[in-house]
Amino acid sequence: MVQRFALLAGGVAAVGLLLAATHASGAPDPGRSIVWSTPAATPGSGPAAAAIPSATPGPRNAGGPLAPLSGALSGVLRGLDDEARRTAQGQYSILQEISTTLRGWIEHLLSRAAARG
Repeated sequence: MVQRFALLAGGVAAVGLLLAATHASGAPDPGRSIVWSTPAATPGSGPAAAAIPSATPGPRNAGGPLAPLSGALSGVLRGLDDEARRTAQGQYSILQEISTTLRGWIEHLLSRAAARG
């Protein structure tokens, strides 16, 4: 009886971890993320579908004291963005491997439990 409870508790914990990993790797819910692009207006859909005006960048200050650093800073920020993208892709692949491994482990445990009982 104690062994079955331990097996059941382990299976429930593994399913909980699997669900948490799946939820963490999913796409964000619509409306809960920041999107910088403006939606395209569809023809004939009325004034409610008019495109939202977007901000335009102001003129560059060519003679500021930090003007020589702007190019280098832009390159550093692009590099950080690329690194963050690669890290996110690596973490997602790790979550997929964990999910697959847990699924196989749970299926194995459930098949053993079904064979015993």
